[in-house]
Amino acid sequence: MIANAGDHDGPAPGDVAILLNLRRRACPADVNADSRVDLADLSRLLSRFGTPSGAVPTDGDVDRDGDVDQDDLMVVLSAFGSVCP
Repeated sequence: MIANAGDHDGPAPGDVAILLNLRRRACPADVNADSRVDLADLSRLLSRFGTPSGAVPTDGDVDRDGDVDQDDLMVVLSAFGSVCP
């Protein structure tokens, strides 16, 4: 989406491009995106556990609230051993 694109012929100098990823991952507990929820995912989450802000899903912020905490840990543990679609 381009904000302030003028005549809609494309972005002009000074326009601001805003990209939004609205697609949710099919398996949020799969932290490293290898289609399995396993020790690698748990390890990555635990290595960043306690991050208070600025975290992303690949850090273990599976609930996408910006931190890596017990809520994220519970999601990964509840899906542990799963194979993602």
